[in-house]
Amino acid sequence: MAQAIEKKERERRKEKDRRESEAAKRLAAAGEAAARRRDKAAHADAVANFRTLLSEIVRGADPRWADWWPRLQKDPQVCFPDPLS
Repeated sequence: MAQAIEKKERERRKEKDRRESEAAKRLAAAGEAAARRRDKAAHADAVANFRTLLSEIVRGADPRWADWWPRLQKDPQVCFPDPLS
């Protein structure tokens, strides 16, 4: 009889551990999904900001990076380093 009780207790502990493990996995997956959504949104914002900056500064139909980089460097809104160096 004591063995049956111990067996049931072990089974309950196993089931509890399994449920806790599954819950931790679901929580980790939800956190990773949220991080991916934040990264995607941040990337979309960065792309939009960059396009806005270019449209404000570059008005020509065929701008060349080499021609516009010196002007971009003088612009106070530009906060990124020289990618060519």
